[in-house]
Amino acid sequence: MYFWRQILDMRGVSPFEYNRIVTGEQFIGREKEVQKLKNLVKNKKNALLYGPPKIGKRSVVFNALEELRAENVNFKLCEIDLFNIRSLDALLLAVSKILPAKKQKSSGISDEHIIIYFEQFQDVLLFDKPLKVLATLEEMVASAKNTSYIIVGDKRNAMDFIFTEKNFFRNLVTFIPLHPINKKVFSQFIIEEFAKNGKSATIKESSYIYEVLEGDPWYIQHLSEICFLKTEHTLTLQIVKESLTNLIAIHDYELHNTVYGLSNHQLMLIKAILDGERRFSKSEVLKKYKLNSSANVNRMREALTKKEIVTFVNKNKIEFNDSLLKFWLENYFFNN
Repeated sequence: MYFWRQILDMRGVSPFEYNRIVTGEQFIGREKEVQKLKNLVKNKKNALLYGPPKIGKRSVVFNALEELRAENVNFKLCEIDLFNIRSLDALLLAVSKILPAKKQKSSGISDEHIIIYFEQFQDVLLFDKPLKVLATLEEMVASAKNTSYIIVGDKRNAMDFIFTEKNFFRNLVTFIPLHPINKKVFSQFIIEEFAKNGKSATIKESSYIYEVLEGDPWYIQHLSEICFLKTEHTLTLQIVKESLTNLIAIHDYELHNTVYGLSNHQLMLIKAILDGERRFSKSEVLKKYKLNSSANVNRMREALTKKEIVTFVNKNKIEFNDSLLKFWLENYFFNN
């Protein structure tokens, strides 16, 4: 309660955006992605964006479509969120309400450029017979005329399963990867937002904010807001570190809830990953982290992948899908 009293007692409105789609001067570092999406839509082609939640996928889509409108590109946007659709029939019904009927062709209505924007696309895997559903959607996308599909998903591993492992929509969609926003660009943005509002921050503090959260834009904006509200005149590293503690306190429930759903063996595999181990089947690694056997390691890898905790990019590269979770595990949970 003290933290919230402290925030409420402070004067000033935060210039940082993290709980809504980012636009205008707040939208930085994604110009190439926006341009690529615009080009695809203009040419009536299909785009794919996916990655961990809150890395800016929807902001890229929104800004690209806003720029197209400003350029007088004529299109009809139709959004379908698969979060609350759980059957092929319901999905096809939603799509049928969007696509023009064949009998309308003579009137010219069918020549209208339609953009179908799928959100939470990975939730197709929750349907009965999901591979059949995906095959049906693939046929629909392949046969579409005057239609662009923008497919967005928040579950990195689930989307990898659909588009990489099972290879659905091959040659039908163009993947637009969202790499971390450049450190220098983001750090300078933080400094400038402080300055616009009569406060001071240097590259030292802004770089630390970026580095500790590994370039995650949502958490960086959130932490920057807390820092801004706690800063009277000049941001210091001490304020940043105190603000990071506040950020963890705000997300305490989600962090604990994630760990609550993990077995002891899964937690020990995470500990091994954080310690830099990659050859989990070596006898000394199995013994040190009490992983039991190579077969058990494989089961745990699969479980952590399905839970979207980490992504096994390749044999030597493993990435956490939530930078704050990684920081918390490293510095709090495993650091008694």
